[in-house]
Amino acid sequence: MAACCDKCKPTAKTNIAILKQACVEIADFNAQRERGLRVAVNISSLQFVRDGFLDDVRRVLTETGLPPQLLELEVTESVLLDGAKPVIELMETLKTLGVRVALDDFGTGFSSLSYLRDLPTHKVKLDRSFVEKTTTDHRIAAIVQGMITMAHHMDMIVVAEGIETREQQDDLARRHCDILQGYLFARPMPLADLKKLPDILPVGPAT
Repeated sequence: MAACCDKCKPTAKTNIAILKQACVEIADFNAQRERGLRVAVNISSLQFVRDGFLDDVRRVLTETGLPPQLLELEVTESVLLDGAKPVIELMETLKTLGVRVALDDFGTGFSSLSYLRDLPTHKVKLDRSFVEKTTTDHRIAAIVQGMITMAHHMDMIVVAEGIETREQQDDLARRHCDILQGYLFARPMPLADLKKLPDILPVGPAT
């Protein structure tokens, strides 16, 4: 399950309110399941690095009762523009809490690959601008294969965003991409509609 605090440039207060609401709803949903689903929340770079963000995350987890292991924060490479050291330290602290951080829209930023080596992230999400061309552009396909192989060698999970055709699904599966995401499988939906799909939701531990 995913929620977004990034696209509309909300204030810090609104950002945390969205984060809290996502945690409340998934905690309630998980109470009705044998094993819990993780919720992924997009966080803007400005919000992620602002003073007090870590305390806000701790407070939200305490108030909602959501286990930290079931919260994943998604940030883009732009979070590194003002320096990698404080970002790495924050990610390390979140990791200690049990909260995971994924790198979203990977491949579209301008960060050095050395930063990827140092970031304590467990997951990278390949941007749809790459995914949509892997079957038609051999150079893009080579870049995608290289990113998947590189991430795997660093023990990272790779997600392909924007899967819309069966051809794309088969191509990324052949390249050993771990998780596929896109309209081919489901479109964004309210939680009420998600609750109607118990037979196709994963029952094992979230990845």
